[in-house]
Formats: sequence, C-alpha cells, structure tokens
Amino acid sequence: MSASQMIPRRARLNPFAFPSDTDLRFVLLIVTVLGASLFIYNWICLQTHFQELLASASCASHQGPKSIQAISALNVPAFQTAANAVSQCGIPYHRIETVYMISGVVLVGTVAVVIYWLFPLWNLWRGKLVLLSAEDSPELMVYLAELCHEAQLARLPSFVCNPFNQTITGLAFGRVGRYYVALSGGLVTLFSTDRASFRAIVLHELAHLRNADVSKTYFAIASWWAFVIVALVPFIVISAVGFVKNPDVLLTLDKAWRVLVMAALVFLVLAATLRAREFYADVRAAIWENSATPLLRVLNRLAMPKKRWQRVTQFHPDPHERGRTLNETDRLFRLGLWDALGFGIAVGIAAPNILALVNSLFYLLPQINTSDIPDWQTFGAALILAPLLAAAIGLSTWRTTFAALVRGQAPLNIGRAGFCVGVGLILGTFLSLSFDNILVNPLFPFVLSLPWSLVVLVSLVLFLHWIAMGTSAWLDVMISSRSPRLFYTVGLVIAIGVLVVVMAQLFYFHLFATDTATLLTLITTNNPTLLTPPFDLLIGFAIVIVGNILLLIYNTLLSTGVFVAFVCLWAFPLAVWFWRKQVKTAVGSHWAFLGASSQPIVLPRQDPFRLRFALIVGLVGGLVFCGLFLVIDIFWHLIVPAATRGAEPLASFFLYGNIVMAALLQATAAGIVAGWVRRLGALHGLFAAFVGGCVMTVGILAIVSLIGGLVPAAIIWPTFTSVINAGALLAWPVTFIVSVIVQETRKSHREGVTA
Repeated sequence: MSASQMIPRRARLNPFAFPSDTDLRFVLLIVTVLGASLFIYNWICLQTHFQELLASASCASHQGPKSIQAISALNVPAFQTAANAVSQCGIPYHRIETVYMISGVVLVGTVAVVIYWLFPLWNLWRGKLVLLSAEDSPELMVYLAELCHEAQLARLPSFVCNPFNQTITGLAFGRVGRYYVALSGGLVTLFSTDRASFRAIVLHELAHLRNADVSKTYFAIASWWAFVIVALVPFIVISAVGFVKNPDVLLTLDKAWRVLVMAALVFLVLAATLRAREFYADVRAAIWENSATPLLRVLNRLAMPKKRWQRVTQFHPDPHERGRTLNETDRLFRLGLWDALGFGIAVGIAAPNILALVNSLFYLLPQINTSDIPDWQTFGAALILAPLLAAAIGLSTWRTTFAALVRGQAPLNIGRAGFCVGVGLILGTFLSLSFDNILVNPLFPFVLSLPWSLVVLVSLVLFLHWIAMGTSAWLDVMISSRSPRLFYTVGLVIAIGVLVVVMAQLFYFHLFATDTATLLTLITTNNPTLLTPPFDLLIGFAIVIVGNILLLIYNTLLSTGVFVAFVCLWAFPLAVWFWRKQVKTAVGSHWAFLGASSQPIVLPRQDPFRLRFALIVGLVGGLVFCGLFLVIDIFWHLIVPAATRGAEPLASFFLYGNIVMAALLQATAAGIVAGWVRRLGALHGLFAAFVGGCVMTVGILAIVSLIGGLVPAAIIWPTFTSVINAGALLAWPVTFIVSVIVQETRKSHREGVTA
C-alpha cells in the first residue's frame, strides 16, 4: 500500500500538545556526549599521570593493614582514622583528575558551540548558495513571503538558492538569530511546473523553523563533531602512544571497545534525533495544507532504504513510515523501548564518571568531612542526572498514557519501558566501569553489584508505573482544561524530586558494593589464607545485602528528603480530588486533536476516589497504636527502674521497638485500604499510612509528655520523620503486593463471569 492510499479513520491526536521526541532525543544526545567525554578524559588522565595514581595506590595499600586490624578489633575510631588516611592518599591524583574531566567537558562544549556558530557559513560555501532577491524572481519571492506569513514565523528566514543543483530538495539551516531556507534549482523549477509539490516541500522546511528544531539539529551535529575532534581523536593518539610505551594488549582493547561502543551510541542517538524532527515537520506542514495529500505525493517519490540496518543510521526516516505517521499521529505518542534503553545506557555511562568527578571535587573541599563525602557525592550526582532522566522518560510516559486513555485503551509498555531503562542503566554502568582503582579484583564489583542491579530494575519499573498513575489520575481535569502544560510540568517537577532521592540511594548502594569489593581485595591480598574462593564472594555478597538493608533503614528514618518523596508519591495523584467538580464528561474540539475535529472526547467512567475511607482507616490505625503505646509506656515506667530506662541497650530497644510497631500498624492500614479501594488503591494505602503516622506521632509526643515530662522541641521533627518514613517504607511494598493480588483476583472474577 502506498502512502497516498492511507486515509485517516479517526481524529488525529495533536503531537504538539507535549514536548516532541526531537527534544527528548536531543537531551539524550547531550547526556551521552557528556558521559562519554568524561570517560575518555578520565582515561587520558590515567594514561598521562599513571605514576601519580600508582603513588596514591601505594599509599592507600600501606594503610590497608591498619583498616583490617581496626575492623578485626571492632575499633571504630581507629578504622575512621585509617579511612581518613586512605582518603588523604588519593587527594593529589583526585586534583589532577578533576582538572582533566572538567577541562575535557568544557573543551567539548566550547568546540561544539564554535562549530554550531560556523555551520551556516559552511553550508553556504559548500552548497554554493546565493541569496534570492525580488529582482531574481518577483513572483517566487512574493509566494515565499506568503508561505512564511501562513507559517506564522516570528522572523522571516533568508532564502538562498543554487540554480545549478537540479535535484528537488530544500533545507532549513542556520543558528540563533540567523536562519536560512535553501532551495535547489530543481525545486525552483518545480514552482512553475508543480506548484502543489513546491508548496508542500517549502512548508515542510518552514515547519522546521516553526517547530524550533533547527538550532537543536545543528547543535546536535556540532556536538558529534566536537566529540570526535577533541575526545575521540585524542583518545586514539594517547592510547597509541601509551601502547608503544607499555604494550598491554588487554588493557588497551578493554578501553578501546568501550569507547567504540560509546561513539557508536552517540552517532545512533544523533541519527535518531534528526529522524524524529522530520515526522513533526511533516505533521505541521500537513496542518497548514489542511490535507496530507500533497506531502504524501512528495514522500512517494523518495527512495526507500535498501537494507534494514540503514533505517537506524540514516538521518531521514523511511518515507513509508512518514506517510503512516501523517495519518496516524498516535505513533508519535508511543514510548519506544529502544529509546528507553538508550536513556538508561546514556545515564549509566555518565553516572560513574559524574560520581568520580563529584567525589574528586568534594575531596578538595576542606570544609566537608571525609565521612560525609559519600552522602554529598551521591546526592550531587543524583541532582545532575535525575532531572535529565525524569524529564525525558517521564514525558514519554505522560504522552503514552495520555494517548492510550484518550483512545479508551490501557497504556502499554510502561513496565517494559521501565525495565529497559533499568537494563540500560546497568549496561551503561558496566560499559563505563571506573578504572581509577587498580587494586580491585574485577570479579568482585560485578558479582557484588547484582543486588544493586535488581533494585535498579524494580525501582525504575515502579517509578514509571507511578508516573502513569499520576497521568491517569489527572486525565479528566487535564482534558477539561485549555492546555496540558501546567499538569505535566508540575508532575515532572515532582517526579524529578522523587527520582533525586531514589537515585541518590541507588548510587549509595553502588558505592557500598564497590567499597566492599575494595575491602575484600585488600583482605585477600594481605592475607590470602583468611578468605579463599568462593567464600570471599559469598561473604561479600552477604555483606552487600545486609549492609544495603541497614543503609536503607538508616538513611531513610531521619531523612527529610525521603519524607517529602514519600508524601509526593500519594499527594500528587490524589490531589486531583480537589478539582473533581471541574471535570466534564464530554469535551468537544480542543487541544487534544489536530484541526477542528467534531468528534467529542467521551471520557471513560472511572471509579471514584475513596479518600474519606483511607482517612478513617488511617485514623483508626493511629488510635490503635496510641492505645497500645499508652499501655506499653505505663508498664515500661512501672516495671523498669528509672536509672535503667535511659541506659543502653534498653533505651534503644524501647525506641526502635515502638517505631517498628508503628510501621507495622501503618502497613496494615495501608494494606486494608489498597485491597478495598479500586482506583489507585496503592496510593490510597500510602495516604492512610501517612494519616496513621501523623496520629501516632502526636500520640507518642503527648503520652511521653504526660508520663515522662515535657518533650524537647529538638526531637519532635526526628520523631515525626522516623515514624512516617518507617511506616511508608514498609507500607510501600505491602500496598504494591496487595494491589497486584487484588487486581488479578478481580480480573479472574470478571473473566469467569464473562465466560
């Protein structure tokens, strides 16, 4: 079937209501170039300052026995002293590493800006283009001005032409403040012989200007060439020189294949970015034409890619796909699994290098204690990467969910997309393995990172499902409004905040696994008989699992950021309850469709929110805890002597015991609500847990003040966050499991009734 034979059967969704794939892939390209450049310049630093690294490693190895002795004697101060000494050993090399990595990124960015700025001059010179004027063809210039007016361009481009080029083609190019549209001699001839095709081609080029993708396109191309010139070429030269001096084939090949894969990924993302913009330009031009027919005629003349692999390397998409997309704009709302995998790989490549860069920067700041560096390091890296990942993959999830629900379908590929992002993050991290610690047995980080990999996969799948739930919750209100921009912007800001907290914890887990691998290597190196394979890996695996669980609990209980993230999980989707009266059951022509569609959007009937039920269950759970705590506290004061109550470990046992009881009751309330409520039951459950936690905190403070005296103000907030965070941490998996079980049960029941 040819593209011209395709006829739209229903109103087309408006792809311009949300940011385009061009924007998302442009962000992906920048992240990929950033991560690959950091990796390369980290390697260049290693090659050119290997002796400084050896000196740091030698210094650290001499401190290794002291660390082992301190651990064996359970001497925490001695271990801290030894750890600080090891940190001091790395400062000289970290200083050099920081300079190289920052300078490399700045150099790539600077060269990219210069190339981008000079691109118009290059295109004019290479294409032998001359400026068109009214004296050359008055009728043509008047017609082009009319097309620009029809396209509603804020600033008219300069039209240039090569009269000796008889191919039929056009090209929009330029930079900020100066844009051009190039017309070939064959296209100018078409103005007289086939005005409709001429109009379609020129409108397509003007659509690139209206879509504001020209600057992104040429900066993306400039970024690729800057990466090649100031990253790839120096890597090849310095690696060749280093190989001549030290012919280590395995080490050279290990880095070469990684850089080769990174370079291929950068190129593929560049090609995907350039292909994506063509679809949106086609749709925009068809809107101005009020018909897709003229553009479809032009597309039918274009050559098809001869081989399948050419579809991912070409800068223009398959004409057949362009024709289908013109009539089926739903295709522009799909969440591509390859895109999700690419986002994950890009962030995975960047993550270890940004962690290394942030680590080096903080080591150079004397104001920060050595023991606090891992917290600042993971938070700093998450603050850089989480907004990029959440904005890119989150927007795709919003678009996909919106399109599916408007069509009355369930959103597809959300879970698989989250899985692909997770797999990409794991692969990217492996691809960009840190090589600045030459003491580590390479098998240890791989095996000990397996628990981290599982947590990454689960976290990202649930994160995308949560974004989809937020989209579905706000769909009714969003459709009834004039634009979706406010809704997805607020949703993405909240999602970024949540992902910053999640990624900081994931990075912390990864650092813990890496540090455990380093420690095991030191132990097995200094005392080979103490731990022998495979017991070293088994012990390390157990340490990582138990340690990560303890770190999760320790980092969660008193964290204000975790508290805010847990509240956001239920607050944003359920806040739509306050706008329930603004919902319209049927909405006519508006932003969701292209053109003046007379087809109304009949929103599917959704089950109502049950916030009152969740509130009551949470209150009941909180009051039950208060009653139990009152009885326990009375007996505690009656049975345990006053001198013993404040001593360890009884005081800690009493404190954490009550927090555990509060968490169990919050999780119970959350599970009941999640199983009872049909719409967003898991989020209702988290809300019930929060309400219960608030009541429990008030009860704890009131009862302690009543029996034991006035509670100091300094412990009110830590008590509140401990109770809320502990309850949310336990309620989260409970609500998820209960929701899945209940949904499957209801599904089986419906299928049984239908049968």
